[in-house]
Amino acid sequence: MEKIYVNIDNIADIQMEKSNSVMVLGYFDGVHLGHQEVLKSAKQIACKCNLKLSVLSFFPHPKSVLNKKFTDFYLEPIEDRIEKLKKLEVDTFYIVEFNERFSKVDPDAFIKDYVLGLGAKHIVCGFDYKYGYKASGNTDTLQKYREIGIGITIINEQKHCKIKISSTVIRDCLENGEVHHIPHYLGGHYFIKYCSIQGVLSHYKFPLTGKYKTMLEFENNSILSFVTIDDVKKLHFDCNVSHVKQPIKVYWLEKVG
Repeated sequence: MEKIYVNIDNIADIQMEKSNSVMVLGYFDGVHLGHQEVLKSAKQIACKCNLKLSVLSFFPHPKSVLNKKFTDFYLEPIEDRIEKLKKLEVDTFYIVEFNERFSKVDPDAFIKDYVLGLGAKHIVCGFDYKYGYKASGNTDTLQKYREIGIGITIINEQKHCKIKISSTVIRDCLENGEVHHIPHYLGGHYFIKYCSIQGVLSHYKFPLTGKYKTMLEFENNSILSFVTIDDVKKLHFDCNVSHVKQPIKVYWLEKVG
């Protein structure tokens, strides 16, 4: 998968090397089951139309730029998102730098420069996608691009037991310690990466303070373990992991205390 980092200053140069594609729009934090349904539909369209599949997203999180009082918006770092999108057979991942200048781009300019300008011939997004200055663009305003021959596919809300599948509900599960519910929305257990020197790596969200049954993955090994999160967000393992040099994946299975 090709990764292309885009910003206001280099967008014109990147447009010169664009490839036609079915482009999926969204933030894709966690790449949960709702996101996967959007990507699956886009892949089918791309194969039918003999086009590449591209994804356009942002980093850092828009809310972390627009409201600096809040920083806990991430489920995972951009590297994990890249890994998941690659497994889902995305050809090109455009990562747009979200800053205050970009936040003022109006909806029409966003579509013209960052979507159509990067080769999108068919746009796919979720039903609640918003874009442009003050999120004033939405799936209704996207429809006008049909007039110039651009395909538009809007994916309906995806639910589990009448609950919308979203990054927000996954964050709520983590905040409440209900990690055992997360696979219904994420498609697997939530994990963070831990290093014995640095601790938990950046841009992961901690579950609620307490003791958890976990699965640890490192150096081609998988072991069940119990991990406790204390009041200062430090992890305490019931086994010795200080010798492990590579980051450990800690999968949160269920809260036990």
